[in-house]
Amino acid sequence: MDQTDQSSPSHLTRVVRIDRGHVRFVDANANEFLVPVTSGIAQLELAVGDLVRWTGDNSPELLPRKTRLARATKKPPFTQVLASNVDVVFLAFASSTGARAHVIERLAALGWASGAEPRFLVTKTDLASASELDEIQRSVEKLAPGIPVDYTSAELSTGIQEVAQLIAERGTAVVIGHSGIGKSSILNAIVGSAAQSVGSTRARDSKGRHTTTHRELVELPAGGWLIDTPGLRELGMEVERSDLDRVFGDVAGLAHDCRFADCTHTHEPGCAVVAAVELGVLERERVSSMQHLEREAQHNESKRQPQQRDKDREWTRKSREYRRARGH
Repeated sequence: MDQTDQSSPSHLTRVVRIDRGHVRFVDANANEFLVPVTSGIAQLELAVGDLVRWTGDNSPELLPRKTRLARATKKPPFTQVLASNVDVVFLAFASSTGARAHVIERLAALGWASGAEPRFLVTKTDLASASELDEIQRSVEKLAPGIPVDYTSAELSTGIQEVAQLIAERGTAVVIGHSGIGKSSILNAIVGSAAQSVGSTRARDSKGRHTTTHRELVELPAGGWLIDTPGLRELGMEVERSDLDRVFGDVAGLAHDCRFADCTHTHEPGCAVVAAVELGVLERERVSSMQHLEREAQHNESKRQPQQRDKDREWTRKSREYRRARGH
């Protein structure tokens, strides 16, 4: 990219990075612009990946987001947009931790809710045996059906080229996951340079130290863009019922046969879900996990102001339209 221009951009730009006092934009000619955070920019509540059009008097206008990866937070406005206008959401976890059900299900729900194509990204595969990777594949297929799995090792450079090619074909990708799973190492391997700093690994549990402190849109040599994100301690549910149904399709399918449309699958007579659990057809933990995520999502939605909820519902409508157009 060209050297950063301190002046205001013109025409259409994209948010590359947001810092405390300024926002970095890039235009179609790969020129970067560093713009101070004014009241007008602050009101837009920008996220990395946003498209901003500048009017004749250099006023910023946020264009509608085609996709939106967000999580619920504990502080107002109780929602945080992690990235926007992405085509692929890589849901990352390290092979050394295995496919833990509560992590896989939570990541999958957030991935579907984004409106983009969700894909699991297993990192540090050099730390797992072939049988352990096979078990991860089986677990993901069971816990989050319909979401592909990509395997990578920055240490051995395996899977890196395939991921880079996928991003080049799709356009823009974002990687999310908990701290220390090797997201920045994967980015560096794809870029071929130290695009993000990488921490050392703790010997006792093979977990990396979280080093990324900001979200940034990085242009890749083979084409496309990748948003690296800081490791997240919490992945708060900001999802719709339909997103959970895509993760828990086995439970949702049985629920259609319940006697009552508003069945809670706990004590109602004629509950097909409870009957399946009692027959051993469905695991009780699977139902409990779905109910936990559903309660959390409902609680998080209730905390947001009515105008915020209306904005989120409008986003959900547009997201569904985009998903239908993309065929997923």
